[in-house]
Amino acid sequence: MAGELEGKVAVVTEVVSGTRREGGLKEQLLRKASQLQTASQISLWLSSPDLPPPTQRTNLAIPALTGMARFFLVVIVVGTVVLIGAFVFVAFTL
Repeated sequence: MAGELEGKVAVVTEVVSGTRREGGLKEQLLRKASQLQTASQISLWLSSPDLPPPTQRTNLAIPALTGMARFFLVVIVVGTVVLIGAFVFVAFTL
């Protein structure tokens, strides 16, 4: 099925590339054909017998930040909040 779809995508891409369309329709059609080709390739890859089964991950926690990493995270967050506050203040005072 995926091979069939890829063949159809190739034909559509060839036809659209040879046409002269005004505006962005040609680009939209080529983008859609590219997306369909990518979907076809992903489908082939997922249905491959060589693809290993997914593994179960149990520890998805973010590692604890310590020392300088925590300091820089706090500085970035506080700085962002201050900048957003300044922009809101200026926006409402104009």
